Amino acid sequence: MIHGAPLNLGSSLFSHISTDTTYTQGHLFVSPATSTVACARLCALDPGCLTFTFLQGTCQGHLTAMNSSSDQVVAIGAQSYTRVTEADPVRCKTSGAQRLIVPSLGLDTQAVCQDDWMVILRRQDGSVDFFRDWSQYKAGFGSLDGEFWFGLENLHKLTSSQSYMMTVELRDWEGNEASALYANFSVGPESRLYKLHVDFVGGTANDSLTWHSRQHFSTYDADNDVFPIVNCADKLRGGWWYRECAESNLCGEYKPSSSTPLKQGITWRGWKGTTTYSMKSAIMKIRPA
Repeated sequence: MIHGAPLNLGSSLFSHISTDTTYTQGHLFVSPATSTVACARLCALDPGCLTFTFLQGTCQGHLTAMNSSSDQVVAIGAQSYTRVTEADPVRCKTSGAQRLIVPSLGLDTQAVCQDDWMVILRRQDGSVDFFRDWSQYKAGFGSLDGEFWFGLENLHKLTSSQSYMMTVELRDWEGNEASALYANFSVGPESRLYKLHVDFVGGTANDSLTWHSRQHFSTYDADNDVFPIVNCADKLRGGWWYRECAESNLCGEYKPSSSTPLKQGITWRGWKGTTTYSMKSAIMKIRPA
């Protein structure tokens, strides 16, 4: 689920939803408590408690999973939390940077939503260097309000839990836009070198990723491509599911214009018919199928 800052009790996880308000719906219990954590423990012990409010030594439990738009009244000093469930763990509902919490997957990270899509890659101005080592591509890097990479380990955890769609959105230097849609997007575990799988569905950008499907991820310090005499990640100055080397290279070096040495920029052969054209911007997004 996408939530605010969490309160983790180990067996239960609660997300902060409001300050200085309490809720008028679904009252379950009222009990004394010494702290917010103590109140959370009381709620965690009752399977029917989905939301709690702590105010001046009093803990109030609710039968309903509240959110910031639920019926509420002003209560200065109150802190309210809702229990994190995983019935719909990663479906974005509103746009913006939010916290992604999936306890069963060991996932607690920041994510960027665009409507019901989660952004996993954004390239737009060259402000972030994408010529990074394995550990950085594994963990993720960049700025959520600018260029960033979500992280291979995060992608594996998400895509191992359910089926995902993935879309690539491209913009060229002439202001044109194109996209490509994929089904069954998944990234394997690190033990399988974050192996990629995609099935092309369609789109105006055509397909430049199926060629990389079933290939391992490579960085300059982890050469997992199938080109015996070339380290593709080092040559193309990026990280990707390189083969011999690339039909696409969305984590390649950002260029100040469309012109780039063969395959070294942010390239997508299916749209431009060449790997010497570097895009002005590129986005990859996923959502549950």
